Amino acid sequence: MKKKILMLFLFSILLLGILSPVSAFFTRDHEYFVLKGFEEVDSPITQQCRPYLSIFLDGMHSTDVSVLRYFDNKVMSYVSTHTRASGYLKCLEEADNQQEKCFCMGVSTHNIADHFAHTEEGIVPQYLKKYFSSNLFGHMIIEKNYQDQHAILIESDPIVSSGTLDYYDSIVLNSFFPELGGNEQYFELLNEMSGLDVKNDVMIFRTGYLGEGFYDTVYQDKVKLPYWAWGIGFGLLLLGLGIAGLIIFTGKTNYKWVVAIIWILIGLVGFIVVYSFFTGTTWKITETVITIPAKFGYLKVSQADVIDYDKKVQMATNKFLETGELPYDDNSGLSYYDRNGVFHEGALTKAEKSFIIPGLLFLAGFISLNYWIIRKSFKR
Repeated sequence: MKKKILMLFLFSILLLGILSPVSAFFTRDHEYFVLKGFEEVDSPITQQCRPYLSIFLDGMHSTDVSVLRYFDNKVMSYVSTHTRASGYLKCLEEADNQQEKCFCMGVSTHNIADHFAHTEEGIVPQYLKKYFSSNLFGHMIIEKNYQDQHAILIESDPIVSSGTLDYYDSIVLNSFFPELGGNEQYFELLNEMSGLDVKNDVMIFRTGYLGEGFYDTVYQDKVKLPYWAWGIGFGLLLLGLGIAGLIIFTGKTNYKWVVAIIWILIGLVGFIVVYSFFTGTTWKITETVITIPAKFGYLKVSQADVIDYDKKVQMATNKFLETGELPYDDNSGLSYYDRNGVFHEGALTKAEKSFIIPGLLFLAGFISLNYWIIRKSFKR
């Protein structure tokens, strides 16, 4: 019974994961590593950027805004913000003042944390290969499980217990909007790094993460969800309920109820997606759903790895705050060219290969099962 429930939720994750932000170690962990670094390091960078800490953090957050393009033909915007050259260094090149330079420093700290999540040294490829999982849905499950366990590890830290982390987590990306006390100059920096006009994406990311709803009136411009997002939600809803209804009214044996239940569940996923858009609960629902596989032991991060990666990321973050040097060319985990023009296949891309055979077997099994049951539904 546990395995059957798990497979149903994995299908939900496959769809909800496409519609939600994916950030290495998740947003709160990113914030914690930076806040801890500013507490532990006294350097020219921390001295100059401490008055602009919220701007620094929003530079860090902005790096993941292009994750909304992770599965479309603009995925290179995500890769771009996660690189040394077209991300961090490009941002510094365009920066005109100290606030903007601090924004760019935040971009670099995000890249450092992502290095220990997405690359050959990262926790995500390690667990994808260990569990023969797809990056499509496994990525978020691993990072969410890490965050949940890491939250327990740091719960007594004054940064957490004082409410400091909660405060900065509640003003994510405010620096971009004049109506929230920010400045639109940061859109220009992010546009240069990503190669896109990102204003609507920033609004989607912020409203989705904070649960304000995609029809919030905070902004001067209206938030517009991409058409493909609505297409997935309504498509699954109509397809699932349509096939279920067709089978119920035309099937001749009791097997039709088995087929109907399968497709009603698929329609239910579509309903949840659409419902989450209207209520602003997409991220909350996704976070709830992606905790379930790890509770069954699938893609569960070991406590030893939680402690190990916490130390690695914090040490690397602190070193950057001391030196200002980002040593890694790419931190997206996807395929890229390094500073010498050499092509590298991404660690996440390589880890995905471990899922090819299990994935094909699962797909073949799902299709065969439906074909067999549908035949049984019409054959007395």
